[in-house]
Amino acid sequence: MGDKSNERSNNKAIYSVTLFLIIILQLGRIIYGFVFLKEDFHSDEMWSFGLSNSYYEPFIYQNADHTEYINYKTWFFSEKMRDYLTVDKTHRFSYDSVYYNQVHDYHPPFYYFILHTICSFFPGKFSPWFSFAINIFSFIGTAFFLYMLIYEISGSEKIALAGCAFYGFSMGAFNTFEFVRIYALATMISTMYLYYHAKLYHSDKIKKEMLIIFIVSLIGCLTHHFFVPFAGCISVCFCIYYLLKGKYKKCLTYSFTMIGSVVASVLLFPATISHVFSDQIQDAKFPFIWQFRLTLNCMLKELFGFSVSVMNTHSYTVDLIVAVCISVLIIPLLFLFRKEMWFQKGLSFLKEVVLKALNKIKHFDLMVVSMLVSVFGMILLTAITVSYIYMEKQTDRYIFIVFPGAVAAFVVILNYLLKYIKIQVIANVILASVCAILCVMSNLYGPDNYIFTKDEGATSVQEIIKDSDCVFISDDFWLLTCFTRLSMEADCLYALTGEELEKDIADISDPPFDDRKLYYFVDTNSLYIEYETESMKWPERGMGKDQSKKLTQNQFESKLYEKYSMCDRVGFDNVFNREFLIYRVK
Repeated sequence: MGDKSNERSNNKAIYSVTLFLIIILQLGRIIYGFVFLKEDFHSDEMWSFGLSNSYYEPFIYQNADHTEYINYKTWFFSEKMRDYLTVDKTHRFSYDSVYYNQVHDYHPPFYYFILHTICSFFPGKFSPWFSFAINIFSFIGTAFFLYMLIYEISGSEKIALAGCAFYGFSMGAFNTFEFVRIYALATMISTMYLYYHAKLYHSDKIKKEMLIIFIVSLIGCLTHHFFVPFAGCISVCFCIYYLLKGKYKKCLTYSFTMIGSVVASVLLFPATISHVFSDQIQDAKFPFIWQFRLTLNCMLKELFGFSVSVMNTHSYTVDLIVAVCISVLIIPLLFLFRKEMWFQKGLSFLKEVVLKALNKIKHFDLMVVSMLVSVFGMILLTAITVSYIYMEKQTDRYIFIVFPGAVAAFVVILNYLLKYIKIQVIANVILASVCAILCVMSNLYGPDNYIFTKDEGATSVQEIIKDSDCVFISDDFWLLTCFTRLSMEADCLYALTGEELEKDIADISDPPFDDRKLYYFVDTNSLYIEYETESMKWPERGMGKDQSKKLTQNQFESKLYEKYSMCDRVGFDNVFNREFLIYRVK
C-alpha cells in the first residue's frame, strides 16, 4: 500500500514538473513574440492605458459623451499625449477617474483598475510591459486552470498535459496573450469559471463551490460584458441538468447565486445596462451565415489549422431530391420484408445499438456538453453583434474566452473515442500525435493578428518626431489614439482630417515655437482614392466620407509646397496597419 502511495506521489511530482516546464516554454514563446516580433500596437492597446490613466478624460480625440472632437485643428503640447497614457504624480490610485472613464467607454472597470494600479507605481512612465505583465499572469493562470479542468473531467494527468500543451502552443493562445487588452484576463477568468463548475458537477457539493463560483462570476462580469452570455451558456446547461435530475433545491440555489452575481456586478457598475443596450451606430455586416462561418473560422484556424467554406456552395435542394428518391425505393422494401426473421433480427440489433449510444450520451460528462454549448453560443453571439467587415480577423478577440474550453472539450472527446483501443499506450500516442499535428497546423495556417509587423523600408515615426512639431492627418480620427505612444517625445502637435484638406492646410497657424522642424504625417486613406468600378467601393465610416472633397497625393504635396515652399517626402511608416506618408515641410 505504501509503495503504491509513493508511486502516485512520484508520478504527481513528475507531472507537476512537466506542466511547469511546458508553461515556461509557452510563456517564453509569447514573451519572445512580444519583444522581438511585435512592432506596432492596436489602437485598443493604447486605449487600455488611456482609459486607465488619463484623469477624467477617456479619449484623446473626443469628449466623454462622444459628441465632438477635441485636440482638433489646434496646436497642443505633446505632454497631453503623455498625460493620456501615464499616471500623473498627483493622481496616483485615482480609481474614481478609472471608473468615470469606463462609464463613458464600453467595458467594465476591473481590468483597468489593475492596470492603473500597476502604472501608479511608475508615475510619468510609459511601458507596454505594464499591461503585458497582466497578460503574463493571465497566461500562467489560464494554463494552470486548463490543466486542472481537463484533469477534473478526464481523471488523467496525461490527457490534461496534452490539452495544456495543445492550447498553449496554438496560434489562438499566442494571439490571446500578445494582445495587451482585457481579453487575456477574461480568458483566465473564464477558464477558472469552467474549472470550478467541473468541480461542482463532480463533487456535487454545491455549498462548498458556489461561493467561489459567485466570486469568479462577479469578477468576470466586471471584466468584460461578453462574460455574461458565456457564463449564461454554462449556467443554463447546469439548470437543465438539475431539473432533469429532480434536484430542484440545488437548481434554485444555483440559479439565485448566478443571477445574484450578475445583479451584483450591475449594482457595482450600473453603466453595464447602458453599454449593453447602447444605441451606438451599427457597422455594416455580411449576411448572417457568412458572419457565422467567418467567426467560426477564427477559432478553427487559430486552434486547429483548418477552416470551413464561407460561400454556400452546396445545394440542399439536391439533397432533398436524393433523399425522396431513396425513400421511394426503400420504404416499399421495408414493408415487403417486415415479417422476415432476418429483418426482425436486424431491426432488434439496430435498436440495441441506438439504445446503447443514447445511454452513453445520457451519461456523458455535463461539462463537455456545457463547454460545447458555450463555444457555439459565443460564436453565434459574435456573428450577430460584431461586424466582420471592419474587425476582419481581429473578430477573434470576442471569442478568445472560449478557446481553452474548446480545446478541453476536444481532447476529452478524443480521449473518449480512443477508449475503444484496448492498448492504452497506442491510444495515448494517437491522442498526443493528433494534438501535435493540429497545433502545428494552427501555427502554419492561423494568422498572427496582433504582431503588426511593418513594411520593409518603413521609417520610424517615433524617431523622426522627437523634438519636432508635427501635423497628424487621418479620416479615422480615433487613430490619434495610436499616435499617443509615438508622439510623446515631440514638441507640439496639430490634428485634422482629410475631409476639407485644402482649406484646412491653408488655415493651419504657425506652431508656438517657430524654430522647430515641422513634419506632416498623413494617412493614405485620407487622400483621394480612385476606384476602378463602383462595386469595388468598401463601406466607409467616420469622417471624410465625401471623396469629392479630398486631395490626390500630388495635389496634397503641391498644397504643402505652396504653403511652406518646401515639401520633402522623407518616407512612410505603418501605424496600426495603416500607411502614413511622412513629409518634412520646415
